Amino acid sequence: MRLDRLGLTRYGRFTGRSLNFGTRPATGPDLHIVYGPNEAGKSTTLAAYLDLLYGIGAQSPYNFLHPYATMRIEGELELEGQARAFTRIKKPQNSLLDPADQVLPDAAILAELGGITRDAYRTMFSLDDETLVAGGESILASRGDLGQLLFSASAGLAELGQRLERLKQEADAFHKPSGRKTDLAAMKARLAVLKDEREAIDTMASTYARLVEAETTAAAAYDAATAERGRVQAEIDALTRQLGALPRLASLRAARADLVPLADLPEPPAGWAAELPVLQHADIALATRRASQRDEASGLERQLAALVEDPAALAEAEAFDLLDGLAARDRTAAHDLPARYLERAEVERTIAGLLARIGQADAPDPHRLLITAPRAARLMALVEARSGIVARRATAEAELVAARANLREAESRQGDGATPPAASPEAIARLAATLKSLRAADIDGRLQRARRDRTAAETALADSLAALAPWQGDAEALALMIVPDAAEIAAWKARLESGAGEVTLHRGDVDRLGTQLAREAAELQALAALAGPGGDHEASAIRLQREAAWAHHRARLDADSATAFEAAMRRDDIAANERLAHVADTARYAQVTQAHAITKAEHERAAALLAAAAERLQADRQRVEATVTRFVPGLMETAGLGGFETWLRRRERALDTRMDIRAADAAAREVEIIDKAAKERLVSVLEEAGWACDSSESLAVLQAGAEAGLETITAAGALQRQVIERQGEVDRRVRAHAEAVADDDAWSADWRAALADSWLAAVDPPVGAVREILDHLTSLGTLLGKVASLADRIGKMESDREAYRATLVERAERLGMASDGETVALAQSIRGRINAARDADKERIALSARLSDNAAAQAAHAREEAVIRRQINAMTEHFGVEGLAEVAHGLAAIAERSRLLAEIRTAEQEIAAALGMMDASEAEQVLAATDQEALAAKKAALQQRFEDLVGRCQQLFAERSAATDRLAAIGGDGAAAAVEARRRTLLVEIEEGALRYLRLRAGIGAAEAALRLYREKHRSQMMARASEAFQTISRGAYTGLASQADKEGERLIALVAGGGSKAAAELSKGTRYQLYLALRVAGYHEFAETRRAVPFIADDIMESFDDFRAEEAFRLFAGMAEVGQVIYLTHHQHLIPIAESVCPGVRVHRLDID
Repeated sequence: MRLDRLGLTRYGRFTGRSLNFGTRPATGPDLHIVYGPNEAGKSTTLAAYLDLLYGIGAQSPYNFLHPYATMRIEGELELEGQARAFTRIKKPQNSLLDPADQVLPDAAILAELGGITRDAYRTMFSLDDETLVAGGESILASRGDLGQLLFSASAGLAELGQRLERLKQEADAFHKPSGRKTDLAAMKARLAVLKDEREAIDTMASTYARLVEAETTAAAAYDAATAERGRVQAEIDALTRQLGALPRLASLRAARADLVPLADLPEPPAGWAAELPVLQHADIALATRRASQRDEASGLERQLAALVEDPAALAEAEAFDLLDGLAARDRTAAHDLPARYLERAEVERTIAGLLARIGQADAPDPHRLLITAPRAARLMALVEARSGIVARRATAEAELVAARANLREAESRQGDGATPPAASPEAIARLAATLKSLRAADIDGRLQRARRDRTAAETALADSLAALAPWQGDAEALALMIVPDAAEIAAWKARLESGAGEVTLHRGDVDRLGTQLAREAAELQALAALAGPGGDHEASAIRLQREAAWAHHRARLDADSATAFEAAMRRDDIAANERLAHVADTARYAQVTQAHAITKAEHERAAALLAAAAERLQADRQRVEATVTRFVPGLMETAGLGGFETWLRRRERALDTRMDIRAADAAAREVEIIDKAAKERLVSVLEEAGWACDSSESLAVLQAGAEAGLETITAAGALQRQVIERQGEVDRRVRAHAEAVADDDAWSADWRAALADSWLAAVDPPVGAVREILDHLTSLGTLLGKVASLADRIGKMESDREAYRATLVERAERLGMASDGETVALAQSIRGRINAARDADKERIALSARLSDNAAAQAAHAREEAVIRRQINAMTEHFGVEGLAEVAHGLAAIAERSRLLAEIRTAEQEIAAALGMMDASEAEQVLAATDQEALAAKKAALQQRFEDLVGRCQQLFAERSAATDRLAAIGGDGAAAAVEARRRTLLVEIEEGALRYLRLRAGIGAAEAALRLYREKHRSQMMARASEAFQTISRGAYTGLASQADKEGERLIALVAGGGSKAAAELSKGTRYQLYLALRVAGYHEFAETRRAVPFIADDIMESFDDFRAEEAFRLFAGMAEVGQVIYLTHHQHLIPIAESVCPGVRVHRLDID
């Protein structure tokens, strides 16, 4: 697949923008560079390409300019050799359209990708700074595991090893043969706990019924005691209320006695009690206020008679106030005039200094020296342009001299250079192409690496064979050995683990049943002691003895037979009585006896199963040991089956190393054949070019000679181009010098025209002095304006002062005051007289107003006093007294009467409530007839009874709680069933966990096997490509890559140019990034060999690369572009010439140019 055009119609920041990558070139790399500054839309371009292939996401971040409904991407893709146009819009379905906007299925594009998803494409066929850093970290995290790194490079998965390790940890967490703290062990322990719990709570029905009856009896007794305690408590509460009501009867009688003398008092109107203090206070306040008002009126009349008035001054007051503005200006002028005189003199001195500095000190009229603004601006522009014109003329002359010197130098080097060998351009082109292909092939380096790989493999094989001890033999014998595969070993382990588990299970059953036998035997012994002599068999024997004695007595009928029968009958009665007394124990004895027989049979069965399982386990172990010993004698005794698995893995690594030796031999032979063919091709090309060569020389010598010849031809061509370029430079400098001279002459003419018709033309000052003269003339104009302004201000101030003085003299004469003296003193005298007259007039008006207010206040006081007096008279007449003090005594007596009545009503209600009666008089009679001492004695007796009942209730509550707890403990409510349900649920969890464990183990084994197969299939070719790419991008600092076996697998080794080596984990961060890039390049070539190549896009991954590493990286991309399209996005413009030097056919697309 190939991207021919990407149309960003409405997407992100783009509107109507298109990137045309053209068609696939006929020859050469298909490499493209998309350049744009920061924020130009490079990342947007990459996202648009992926959205074209897979659809615009539901939450796209590129709708900030165009809403979802208008987003549109167009593109032309080359699919199966045919160009097809597609359009993608933002829709959840049916978003892919053809040129006619008809819906197309997504499979129209996805079929070409062969099932590669968006995430897989971004991981496998795009590379940015983040993925480069992550790839370097994955090399460190994988500790250089060869299989994982090669798979990661070609499939783009950088976490395969970590995922497998996490899955192993998950499987080991559930079950590990040698582990104790696993999930399976914990669940088995919980299963045993549930079994014991079920046995503990499972009880017989008869025992359960007895416990239920006991719990019911205890509950009934507790309820009866509680009811009795409540009844006694109610009697105590009634007696307490009666005893508490007796003191209230005494207080009732006392209140009635106090009420008798107050019964005939007259009832006052409502509110008099509250009004009385107010009236008392108002009466006193009115008397005091009346005296104060009379005294105030007398004082005001005396002050009004003592005032002196000035009507003449009051008449002049308003006119004099209007002179405040003139007074302010007079004060300002008096203060400012001395400074203004000094300022005018200073400005005149400054003007004289300026005239002297421009050489016009004797000018009669300075105003004639000023020039117009347009003329000044023209002169200033010419002054500022002068320095540039002079500098350009000098620079043009110097550059012309330098260009002629450079031309002479280039012509001299051209004459001294070596003469290139003669050859046609076509022959030179074929020779250059041949040498380029030889450099890219690096035949000599590949041959050296193949030989070095063989040496390393031989060393690794020796180490691997040594690690197989105690086995002895060579690699061929090892290869001929037919060993059990992983499935067979897994079957062995499963059989042994199953057998061991079966033995453990049966041993647990034997131990459990043995413990149960001992417990049942002890219980039988205890029950036999409780049940009396013997059991059912002994009772039957005694009964038979009695029947035999009876038969003997009937036959004899003598005293001896009668005595024997009596004794036998007595023994039978005693046995019958004892069995009746222990009938429950007897039943339990029979039950335990039966259970004991069953347990004994189960114990014997478990012991037989344990012996059989142990025998099978031993036979399996012997068979496995015999098989292992046949391959490696003595290994089973020292290392066990796990050691044999380790030995088999080491054998696999040794066989892998043996194959590496064969592969290295084949690679060396292949390279030697290639070397011979390349030498013949180079000799043929040299002969066609007419160059002499010795065909007996090695390919490297012939290649070096041809390279030297090409360099001579290239150098000669470069010298010729340099002479042509420098001759052109001389021509340009001659034209530039002529233009500079013309500019200088034009400026001189403009300068003379600007000075014409001014006093400057007669002076003809230098160019540098004109700038200063213009600045001084600007200042002169400003100063002349300032002198005129100061003269005007001084004249106005002097006029204002004279007018103000004349007005003051006129006012003083009208008031009969002296008008001589200073202006300020005269104004102050007039102001003082006017102010005194105004103060006297204001005092008169204020005193008159106060006297009028006093008269109004006295009248209002008289009206208020009349109202208060009417209220006081009403109260004194009601009680028949003289003053308010006697009225207060009467109101207090009436308040006491009301209090006594309320107290009597409250006491009557409390007494009736205490005796539980509705009629208060009846309750009072009952209470009067009550004996207080008898009530107290009865209450004490009931109190003691209550305390006894409290203790009884506590005892019965404890008995009922104990019975309830015994009943709940046996699980009569289904607890045993609940425990059984939990046990079955746990068994289901164990089953599911075991299935998950088996799936994980099988999947891990399959993944590891696939990784090994992938490594075997692709290692040689990908290792060669990765080594070549790593050598290129490191600029020879590393000669390539190699692998080395260790106890955990094969590790990737970087070969240092000086002869050393480094493990992947020992590389620097930057070198790991380069190694990951080399692996990705090799992976892309591997993918392109087996499937159709897809575009590879890299986004600014050379941020930290210097120019040399960037050049080598572009060389790798050019190699990738030979098999597929490669697009590099960057904002570094200096990378473009680097890419063009490596790949002249690279196509550059710019996002900063529409």
